[in-house]
Amino acid sequence: MVHAVVDADAIKYAAACAGESRTINVVHKASGREKLFSNRTAFYGGPKRDGGWLAQQNAKRDSPFTIDEFEIIDVQSPEPVENVLHLTKTIFDKWLRSVQADSYKAFLGAGDSFRREVSTILEYKGNRTDLLKPVHLDVVTEYIERKYNAEVVRDLEADDWCVIECQDNPEAIMLAIDKDALGTPCKVYNPNRPDDGIINGAQFGALRRDGKNIRGYGRIFLYHQVCSGDKIDNYKANSASKVSWGDASSFKELSKCTTDYEAWQTMKAIYQKLYPEPTIVTGWRGDQIEVDWIYMLEENFQMARMLRHPEDFVKARDVLDKMGLL
Repeated sequence: MVHAVVDADAIKYAAACAGESRTINVVHKASGREKLFSNRTAFYGGPKRDGGWLAQQNAKRDSPFTIDEFEIIDVQSPEPVENVLHLTKTIFDKWLRSVQADSYKAFLGAGDSFRREVSTILEYKGNRTDLLKPVHLDVVTEYIERKYNAEVVRDLEADDWCVIECQDNPEAIMLAIDKDALGTPCKVYNPNRPDDGIINGAQFGALRRDGKNIRGYGRIFLYHQVCSGDKIDNYKANSASKVSWGDASSFKELSKCTTDYEAWQTMKAIYQKLYPEPTIVTGWRGDQIEVDWIYMLEENFQMARMLRHPEDFVKARDVLDKMGLL
């Protein structure tokens, strides 16, 4: 028997985004001339905004254009809603078939996570505020809730509840595409990476390089998340540090570990390297905060770790103390 536990947030965004095409309409403010582009990269290049069509035009001009001379208007062209709902059903049913589920439970997230309240340096998922919302997202969400009896959860996130649902159930398999799921004590299947098979995260686990990416599973992958960060969820180990640090740095240190004790010892060393002395920083709410290594380790541990039950608020400080590392 297989009980599928579905992170339906991934399905709702996948279907809603696939159900529309996006372009941008660029208007030259002074002249009113307009031009369509497939995206911002086609218009002005990468993050430095020194490429694309704009760079080509400026190469021909004595007086180059600046970005401020243009207005960028997002254009969304959705497919008929019935097409998008059909796609939603196709994806959901395919996910269930992928593990030959005999039963399932699905979760949808709503509102802010408790992690936003806990976050102080960078706003948890605060980098998503300007993202364009798919036109049919609300309709897709309501469809999944109604057709698949998905539970809408607040405060805790959908993936928290997926982990909670999997606890003490040997038949449960979490269906999720977010790599964070692999750092939880659950059996996880990613329908977008079928060749990986079902991965059991309820072990110490391992880390490995996959090109420029760091992949892994088990507790060591959670520790790696804590010691590197997550661009999607908007937290990082060196968010209040002047030390250059990232995924590769975290991997280099943690891949040497073979036990939880070694890993926590290494995590402590990493954060002490990033924060050798207490420092005052401005938090995302505008307040002045004194941070040190344990403050930052604690905050990022809360950002990265999924809960095992609704009141499962484990503190990094307590783990370190129990291991004799404080």
